[in-house]
Amino acid sequence: MNILNHIGIIMDGNGRWAESRGLMRFMGHDEGIKTFEKTLEWCIEEIPFLSVYAFSTENWTRESVEVDHIFMLMNKYLKMKQQELIDRGICVNIIGDTTKLDQECIDIVEDIAKNTKSNRNMTVQLAVNYGGRDEIVRATKKLFLEIQDKDMSINDITEEIFERHLDTCGIPDVDLLIRTGALLNILWTVKENMVMSTSSMSFEMSITQDYREKSNFSLIREVCIFMWIMEI
Repeated sequence: MNILNHIGIIMDGNGRWAESRGLMRFMGHDEGIKTFEKTLEWCIEEIPFLSVYAFSTENWTRESVEVDHIFMLMNKYLKMKQQELIDRGICVNIIGDTTKLDQECIDIVEDIAKNTKSNRNMTVQLAVNYGGRDEIVRATKKLFLEIQDKDMSINDITEEIFERHLDTCGIPDVDLLIRTGALLNILWTVKENMVMSTSSMSFEMSITQDYREKSNFSLIREVCIFMWIMEI
């Protein structure tokens, strides 16, 4: 039995990858799309849930030309691949604060979410304008409104009630989080003993002790294959 039910990937380092090879930063994002497609192909037969953290709330500080290119790639990919995703039974769920996106992007992500919501072969959770802290703040605001509406006591609040207001409500927690680019932040829905940080340059891995002690060779094989796919 496959113990990996949900893999999360923070696809960081595309721009640095390009710069390290004397290329323009946007070319790294072009390669990132190709890497995502390879990752999706591997996961569709093995992993029922895949979360891809594609654009964070912090990424708005980048040069506008780079931001525009990222959204151009995403819009183009989602429009071009929508029918294929439908045909293959892949549900696409968008998380993050989409209110900050331009109208074209909002229309595209809402359209693909609506048209794939009944698919059951696999769920791809695409995080756009997403940040862990931002999600907690937005969830807290929603919870505050619920407390007011239902005349709840603060003592009624539990982890389960709070989780209902997260973008990821209804999706299983991430079993394994992989972050390329060597940086590491823990998300609310990530189990701390299943975290891997990799460098897109040296391809080094850092796995927490609980994970290193696991002796499931099938899992190790899967992770090694996955890490090979992730290198661009």
